[in-house]
Amino acid sequence: MKRILLLSLAVIMILSLLTACGGDEYRDDLTSAQVMEKIKTAIPSEEGYRQVSESYISASMWGENYTVLLENITDHCIIVSEKSDVNIDEVGVFHVKDSAKVAELKAIVEAYVEGQTLRFRDLLISYNPDELPKLDEAEVEVCGNYIYYSILSEARTEAAENAFEGAIKITK
Repeated sequence: MKRILLLSLAVIMILSLLTACGGDEYRDDLTSAQVMEKIKTAIPSEEGYRQVSESYISASMWGENYTVLLENITDHCIIVSEKSDVNIDEVGVFHVKDSAKVAELKAIVEAYVEGQTLRFRDLLISYNPDELPKLDEAEVEVCGNYIYYSILSEARTEAAENAFEGAIKITK
């Protein structure tokens, strides 16, 4: 009886994993800027956002693998708070050329977000502690050939993620 119960639970778990991960289809025809427009609409800000320049992705900010990232994306769009001296809001979208490279590039983005978290934490403790929760809410997500990251408040993270997924998910 115990074996049947364990086997049944194992089958249910495997089926739930397959339904959670499978079946989603994603567009691959949007630029990162087009996806970002959907995200910005979902997270309006009184201060506004500004798109960072191409030089923002450099070794000093993104580590030694920044060239791997740049060589394997078709485009990217990164926005930060217009008042970035007091607000650490940051969101980025990368459109990956080859789906075989998505996992490798996600690891580079995750390392960047972790680095930003380490860079900001000590500064914010004494300078602007109200921004600290955003570091705990930092996210990196992949949908199809798009990689998204955010450093936002909990509510804005959820809204931005939903907008990201909604922009590229093909609904049936």
